[in-house]
Amino acid sequence: MKLGRLLILCALSASLSLPALAQYSTGKPKTKPGQTEDKPEPVIPGMTIERKTGDGLLGIEITGGNFKLSFYDKDKQPVVGNYNRALLRWAVTYKKADERLILTASNDGKFLTSSRIIRAPYNFLLFVTLIGPEGSSDDVETETYAVNFRQ
Repeated sequence: MKLGRLLILCALSASLSLPALAQYSTGKPKTKPGQTEDKPEPVIPGMTIERKTGDGLLGIEITGGNFKLSFYDKDKQPVVGNYNRALLRWAVTYKKADERLILTASNDGKFLTSSRIIRAPYNFLLFVTLIGPEGSSDDVETETYAVNFRQ
């Protein structure tokens, strides 16, 4: 009696799961005619900072032990930054004074970086100040951000 019930349950579950598995047999998702595949949204590496001016985003990360500050437009595509230097400041646990660092523009201008190695742990409140080009007038506004940096 129990064996009969078991056989019936196995047959029912197999008949119900086969049509569901058949849609995955081709390996390609089925799309309707005229429907285009959605492209995945670009990902900004590191932490994303929304700019106060509303003209894009910033991405900050530590790569190879160095800070890297990248500029992006609203569509998360890399762009040439409108600032060529940035001042970073953060508190550290291994000394009383804060660490400070100036980032300068890369060759292509799409990110700011420095050659100084940053000591771990990478868990601190980071103050970022974007600085305009040298020789610019004093009325050029700078952008400042405070970020809970974790990496």
